[in-house]
Amino acid sequence: MVQVISKTPDWCQLAKSSKDALNKPQYGLKNWHDPVNLQNMDTVATCGEVTNPIGRAKDTYNNPACLYFAFQSNYPDGTKVTKIKLHYTQKVTSLASSQADNTFPKFNGPKITIYNQNTNAGSYTPPSKTGNAPTKNFVENTVEFTDIPLDEINIYDFGVLFDYPKNTSNNKGLIELKNVYMEFFIESAEILLTAQADNNKTAKGTYFNVTVNLQQNDSAHYTPDILIIPSEGIKYIEPVLKNGIVTKDDNLYHWHPVWDKTKKAETKLKFQAITTGTQQITFQDVSTDKKVTIPISVADQEITVITEPTTKISVDGNHVLNQGETISYTINASTSDKTITSLPLEIHWPPSAEILNLDDLQKICPDITVTETNANLVLTGTFLLNEQGKISIPVQVRFNEVGTFAQIVYYDGKIIDTTTFIVKPSTYTHLAFTRVKLNDETIDAMGSNIIYKVISQLKFSSTNPSLKYKVTDYLKNLRFGVFNDSEDYLDDEYEFINHTNFTTTHAGTNYQIFKQTFKYNPKYPVYLVWSHEFTESENYDIFNIDFLEPILLEDSNPHDFEEVALYPHKPMDLIQSENWASVNLPSHKQTSSAWINTWDSGGLFDLKDIIVQGLQVEWQYNVSEDVELQLTIFTFEKVGAETETHKGYRNITLKKGSGTKAIGDAWDTFGLKPHNLRNLNSMALSVRLVNRDDNTIACDLNDFKIKVHILNKVSQEYGFEIEGERAEEYGIFLKDMTWDFGTKNDVKYYQTSGTDENTAYRSNIDKKDLEIEFTVGDCDFEESTVLLEKIAKLFTNDRTTYNKPIPKYILFDHMPNYKFWFVREEALDTKQEYGVYNVTAKLVIPSGTAENISNTVTGSSGSNMSVARVFPLIVARVNKKGAPVTITEQNTKQALTINYDAIEVDDVIFIHSYERRIAHRKHDTNNYKNITENVDVNSTWFSIMGEYNFIGTNCDITEVVFKERW
Repeated sequence: MVQVISKTPDWCQLAKSSKDALNKPQYGLKNWHDPVNLQNMDTVATCGEVTNPIGRAKDTYNNPACLYFAFQSNYPDGTKVTKIKLHYTQKVTSLASSQADNTFPKFNGPKITIYNQNTNAGSYTPPSKTGNAPTKNFVENTVEFTDIPLDEINIYDFGVLFDYPKNTSNNKGLIELKNVYMEFFIESAEILLTAQADNNKTAKGTYFNVTVNLQQNDSAHYTPDILIIPSEGIKYIEPVLKNGIVTKDDNLYHWHPVWDKTKKAETKLKFQAITTGTQQITFQDVSTDKKVTIPISVADQEITVITEPTTKISVDGNHVLNQGETISYTINASTSDKTITSLPLEIHWPPSAEILNLDDLQKICPDITVTETNANLVLTGTFLLNEQGKISIPVQVRFNEVGTFAQIVYYDGKIIDTTTFIVKPSTYTHLAFTRVKLNDETIDAMGSNIIYKVISQLKFSSTNPSLKYKVTDYLKNLRFGVFNDSEDYLDDEYEFINHTNFTTTHAGTNYQIFKQTFKYNPKYPVYLVWSHEFTESENYDIFNIDFLEPILLEDSNPHDFEEVALYPHKPMDLIQSENWASVNLPSHKQTSSAWINTWDSGGLFDLKDIIVQGLQVEWQYNVSEDVELQLTIFTFEKVGAETETHKGYRNITLKKGSGTKAIGDAWDTFGLKPHNLRNLNSMALSVRLVNRDDNTIACDLNDFKIKVHILNKVSQEYGFEIEGERAEEYGIFLKDMTWDFGTKNDVKYYQTSGTDENTAYRSNIDKKDLEIEFTVGDCDFEESTVLLEKIAKLFTNDRTTYNKPIPKYILFDHMPNYKFWFVREEALDTKQEYGVYNVTAKLVIPSGTAENISNTVTGSSGSNMSVARVFPLIVARVNKKGAPVTITEQNTKQALTINYDAIEVDDVIFIHSYERRIAHRKHDTNNYKNITENVDVNSTWFSIMGEYNFIGTNCDITEVVFKERW
């Protein structure tokens, strides 16, 4: 990753040689006035003055004194400074009133020399460059230096000597200089640093853990050193999950990680909350300055209040009742602070509420008072806590007005609980709804006590858009729900609605996706329900409810190892031959899944140098009729912080009778890839029985075994992988790989009439060939032949519906930074000798280049140093609301304009040049919207080659991201 760091001079002064030579005629040096001005931008330093200018060529004092600019730097070891660019803006000034061109002094360009203390000592020979000559107008100039050793840059007085030659004209005058600054082009490691607290909200005095992950995404030299910087209210305690060491230096803690094989490291650190308020912990990489900050909210020891209704059902803490209805509930208060024996509480209701059990409350709390204002009905009292620090306050309240009201509980002037009561008119008694019963075919396919999810899209529309309406949320209207309960409720509209589980949110004027989950109880029917408004509501006559066909899915989770539903024994009994798992399976029903996830492999599953080529599952059975057995193999693979689940399926019919059955063979991986089977210790087996018969079937199963067929891993220094599948997992030994670096160009020429010259007028990058030679063997001839069949499939491209080949990628161990996307046209060239196949694979690389596996990420300027054009992702942050956003690449004049009125300040725009797509993200959300249609038709989708410099109009360029091509 290339980073550009700009610095103005830390100090500016005359060079020592010039100081010593001032006012000595034999040197003829003219002094500078206010060189310190050059430490800031837009302030000018002048050589000479109007009354005492720089002399003419024949005068004595005609040579500007040499300036010295210091740029102090201290980059970490391992940092590579690829380039240094000095910027300066200069001009010459004439003293003549006419300001004619022939009245200006004339100087050649300044000699600019790298300087530090080693220069004087003679241990370093500095490079020099000559800049452009100054003109009569201010012009910015640059000179570049490369290959400056880091040791020379990190010296405290590193800088440049800036030395103009003598005036060569017959005119006196001045030199003016400003805007001197240096850019350091730094090549540093590309890292990803993340941190996650196990709880971002905690209480004073409590401990909590933070998990820190570090990953390096390139091969740059880099020694990780992560600063741990807690705010004053947080105290670092110790590591919980140790990786590397944690050291202390000047009251700052450093984590020094140890990489795993993939250049990743993870640790877990313990902290203690000391001070209440919003605190934070920052983790910062010393080398790259990458950092991540996590907020920690620290509160006093918590006072907890929960309002629990005893006669009404609540949805997300909201309670619905009719106008004038009495509701009974309990306010439960507690504290974890054992020094508190009583809680002074204030409970606020709306003024229309009535407290009906005040006498009972005064028995619990004798000092209760009730006051009424225009805004609130307030109950105040000091409630004694029991030994567990808890108190239950029973309340009976009647709400006499329609509306949405809040009950608010205060402690020590702070709100500690808010409960919402929704009071609907007493006339609203009939909720309109549509219900659909699931058909018998669907019900027969469902399993007992299995969690299902139903998905439907729903909206309401007004029959007369000119009519105004207001939707009041009564927690059941305008919703999608599922009924799976007793048939006794079907004829009672009120009971049916009350026993339907509705979604927590209601429909709007646009289609929205609603999902409701339920655990299927086969004793009862299943109805899908779409509710309307109450028939007494004004909205009922002006609303239409529109919904789309629902979808029913099993909401299973392989990590939730459930107990069996119909099996009387635990799943582990299935792998102990002395026990049988038995079930009487009713007609057209299925069992839930029995899981087997503990294996005695005798250490086989712990071996690292084996490759799984086949699986076979075997068991004993005894069934009274034919029954279907569904078998699923699960493997779990850790990928970063996430766990990926891979599944393989097989079904078989167990014929009436008893015996031993098996599924799989030596080359059957149940549809799983070899790399999905690298961690056999995480493997789990799921078994389910399905009765397709009209009669109950008695089933007994036991002695489940899994046979693993393995291949010894081929030992080689360098190999390759295709789409994540390692070559050695197919018995491949790489012998040779042929690839020509650089591009193969298809160049078009035309001949100029009347000449012998051909002129190139177009050049396109042509496709190239990649050739691989390898052997397949180290086993018998029959096994090598089966492996070769799998290898042929590995090298075969999938195709789209329209037979377009889908490129695959291949990565080589000896070229870890390059990814090749290939299409195979020719068959594999195969020769067999002594039980070993010699294979040549000729692959076509359609792009003609290899792609860097890591992203290059820069700011608004940088360089694509590869051999071909790339199409970057450009990230821009908006700085002006509603204005057109234009992004221009200055060197090539490519420009793209977005006309989108909904853009606001700090919104982020993502320009995907290759996909010709633009995404917009609001500054306060993580939602993305495609706004490609708002691109001006005269815009250019960016491609970059070499140096680039993007500038934004009404936006700031924050990132340019691309993959280099080689």
